[in-house]
Amino acid sequence: MYKKFRLTVFSKEIPKKFKWINCLILLPIVFWPMIFFASIFFFDDPNANEAVVWSLFFGVNLYPCCLLLLFELNARIYKRFKYLGYIIPFAIAGFLTFQIIKMYIRYKINVSNAAALYSVLNFTNA
Repeated sequence: MYKKFRLTVFSKEIPKKFKWINCLILLPIVFWPMIFFASIFFFDDPNANEAVVWSLFFGVNLYPCCLLLLFELNARIYKRFKYLGYIIPFAIAGFLTFQIIKMYIRYKINVSNAAALYSVLNFTNA
């Protein structure tokens, strides 16, 4: 009558190699404590709409639940379509890598612009 719910991620039908690759989906959870700390500051604006602030707070802080659901869903996709199950983890890892590289390049450009501006200002003052 009642079928016991089992996570597909931990079944023996899924190869270990895929389980490790599927763990890439959970990689953004590493940033969750920092995001949780920053989300407390949503409440700092005294003029903000309280319903909007609370919905943003819960929406931002519940994203690990979405990742865990995606983790399980990807294992179920793998059981039906082998190659499609590999695309989702690598897409998430690629997106994170792209964002980190983009932030690094932007920081590097800002630092070089600041150094150039400083040298120009020093030259004109001399």
